[in-house]
Amino acid sequence: MWRRYEPDFVAVLDGSVNLIVECKGAWDDKALAAREWAENHWIPCVAGTVELPDELRRWHYGVIDDSNSVRFHLDLAIKAALEQGAT
Repeated sequence: MWRRYEPDFVAVLDGSVNLIVECKGAWDDKALAAREWAENHWIPCVAGTVELPDELRRWHYGVIDDSNSVRFHLDLAIKAALEQGAT
């Protein structure tokens, strides 16, 4: 099944891990479906594509859903992505 998905932001961390950053004001069915698709389908598919260079195969998904704590949630997402990329 083909889906069109455009994240709010993509950050390249330390040249080896790519972080998808989504900013959500509210969680609805569409937002939940996008997260599920990215985490459970797109990221594993790209990670398993051996023809891609390593730096394009490491992805992590982060969400900022509270405008009062953007920095906190972004720091958490970056930390998780870098820890995942180190493995």
